[in-house]
Amino acid sequence: MTHVSESRPVAIVGAGVVNPVATGIPAFEQALRQGVPSLSQLSDMPIPRGKSTAGLVTDSAFAGPDKGLLMALASAEEALLASGMAAERMALIVATMAGDSHAAEAFYPELARVATGDTPARLVLADAVAGYPNGALLRKLAARLGVRGQRFVVSNACASGNIAVGLALDLLRTNRCEAVLVVGLEVLKPSMIWGAERAGFVGTALRPFHRDRDGAILGEGAAALVLACPPEESPAQAWIEGFGSVCDRGAAPITLAADGSGLERAMQLALGDAGRPPSDVEYVSAHAPGTRMIDMIECHAVARVCGESSTGVSINATKSITTHLSGASAVTEIIAAVLQMRGSFLHGNAGLDVPDPALGMQPVPPSGMDRTTSFALSNACGGGGLNTSVAVGTRVGRGRPRAAAAPEGIVLTGVGTVYDPAFRWASRPLRSTHKVAGALASFDIRAHYEPELNYEFMNRAAQLAAGAAEIALTAAGIAPGRLPCADDRFAVIAGTTLGGAPQASAVLCEGLATRPNAITPSMSLDHGIHLGAALICRYFGLTGTTYTITGSRRSGLQALEIAALTLQAGRADVALALGYDAFDAFESRLCERLGLPFYTADAAGAVLLERTSEAQRRGAITCAQLVDVRTLPIAASPDQTASALGAWLSAHPCEWLYLVSSAPEKHRALVDAATSMLSAPPVCLEPPVGAADLRAGLAMTALADAMSQQRRAVIVAPGTDGVILVLAIAPPA
Repeated sequence: MTHVSESRPVAIVGAGVVNPVATGIPAFEQALRQGVPSLSQLSDMPIPRGKSTAGLVTDSAFAGPDKGLLMALASAEEALLASGMAAERMALIVATMAGDSHAAEAFYPELARVATGDTPARLVLADAVAGYPNGALLRKLAARLGVRGQRFVVSNACASGNIAVGLALDLLRTNRCEAVLVVGLEVLKPSMIWGAERAGFVGTALRPFHRDRDGAILGEGAAALVLACPPEESPAQAWIEGFGSVCDRGAAPITLAADGSGLERAMQLALGDAGRPPSDVEYVSAHAPGTRMIDMIECHAVARVCGESSTGVSINATKSITTHLSGASAVTEIIAAVLQMRGSFLHGNAGLDVPDPALGMQPVPPSGMDRTTSFALSNACGGGGLNTSVAVGTRVGRGRPRAAAAPEGIVLTGVGTVYDPAFRWASRPLRSTHKVAGALASFDIRAHYEPELNYEFMNRAAQLAAGAAEIALTAAGIAPGRLPCADDRFAVIAGTTLGGAPQASAVLCEGLATRPNAITPSMSLDHGIHLGAALICRYFGLTGTTYTITGSRRSGLQALEIAALTLQAGRADVALALGYDAFDAFESRLCERLGLPFYTADAAGAVLLERTSEAQRRGAITCAQLVDVRTLPIAASPDQTASALGAWLSAHPCEWLYLVSSAPEKHRALVDAATSMLSAPPVCLEPPVGAADLRAGLAMTALADAMSQQRRAVIVAPGTDGVILVLAIAPPA
């Protein structure tokens, strides 16, 4: 496997933006200098408690059902042009909560009638539903830009952008790619506004740090960064020096831990990653959404981290100008920080005529100020207790980055699955003789967690994830209060196609269509797309790196790839990887009526990864050795794709090969061509013809099956986009 061999400086070589105040970097810098927001009033929708103010992108160039894609494309093209690099060999990471799902939600009343057979299906409805998963936007964006490398969607609420940057940092430091295009994106939609408002997050006026602040003003937009490792003497806009990510103890659904310990630790980790002392911090680009608690918690945490030097630290909130752009906010705010450092100014905090004296810091006044800074922290926090911080500098080589991790093997020490046991991997072409249940009647979350935790009221996908995790962790001898490492060195990386998003959309859209004022906080908080990881962290007391990868049937295998990366990059000692999705009756009926794939089933899998030395130290039983896991980029032709896969298989000889696909017949020719290059072709296994689609849980069931057989095995997961995920394991040494 690839390990960190050197600590290569990672540079920002291109940037682009689309947001309520500007399209393009020059206009954005001007807007920051002016410090005046551009606010709109919501219309053509129910308004929650009179809170109609929002930050909308009103340019007609971005109108329509593909608004998210169009904004993402514009920001990405600007960033690529500035970088002077071709997108072909880049990785692509999109940070978003909801992609272009607004298009399907806009049709909800008609979709509900289609699902019950009360109205004919229309092609436009099928297109909207097909575009609902976040991965749909990712695939379209990659195709339009010509990206052939790895691609991921990060969906960790408002921390998504910083997590995407941190993931890009690790991919580059471990030589997994030549460059990474990071795109943060969000399209405002009624369900998002109502869900956040009912959770107490939305306010009446845009004024972070104000004495009378009462909540955030939500907005939309896109922002893009191109990150690469050029020679240190090469020109760069700035340098990503470090990253830190911490999950609060208790993983609260919407706010930070009251003592600010999670954000404090995230900033400390970012500084440690950068090799910088707290006294180097000159400026903090605050998360500061404008809520009573979060703004104060953050300021106090900054003061504690910087200590005596905090009086010289400037702090402002870019959200006071752009509004809160959710999935696009963190990337936008990194760009804003770089523009300010390069331009020797700090933008004002718009609307801050009366600062809150209880903050413990003096935010930049509304008029802004001239100041030359060269090192900053850019914070972003998200629901589920997520705290992140990115260290950004304009002078390369000033810090002493964290030492590279020594090459070391990774072992798998626990596995847990939840799926219909009638599902069987088999040599082809076996037809399924049993109709795998959609909803798994035998699964009850109360068999895994105490009923008083009320996990049974959370979305089904999150319950499945938590159930599989409990099985895997128990098998590995891990329990609350009995962790194999420090709680902030235990990572949880989740992968899901949809998570609880369909349930959230259905309940909120139904409420908006019938009784908006009856919408409650639980309708959104119990169905967050990243809730699975939060429930696990909450119960087991885990506070380390926590990511949720969404949008693809291969998200479970992607989660395992990233879990291994967190160990290789030195961010964790132990990592739990999850792949899961739930059967949803409404979604299934709707897709069947629209002619879309609809035969899905409950499935979840979890596997524990540990460094070999850590597993040996604690006397863990090794289930398998992880030999390799990676993404093979798109090749120029089918023959070259088969050759690339054949070369990888030659380097990883195996007895069994699992073809992970909901439509294996589409990829048999590829696998046959690749295995024909081997002197000893493996036995090829695949889901039986007619089997239910287990989506992100499918790869995890293959891994569990291979581990139980104690054989050298590989998993091959091709996609319609041409990218192939591969994994190789071997029996314990």
